[in-house]
Amino acid sequence: MGGLFSTDTLFEGLRELGFPGSTEARIGNTRALDCTLTTESSTGLEASWTYHPDDGLSIVIERS
Repeated sequence: MGGLFSTDTLFEGLRELGFPGSTEARIGNTRALDCTLTTESSTGLEASWTYHPDDGLSIVIERS
């Protein structure tokens, strides 16, 4: 999961935005076969993500 941010930076940002601690494990265990996964934060945000071995992690955060 390389790219623009390190995973540590990503997970720290998600925690600061109010996403549950389980989000880190869910993202880390995502496979290409899982399609799009989502979770909600305590602050009214929703994160949706996909993972593909060739393309890496793609995550979108928006107001729910």
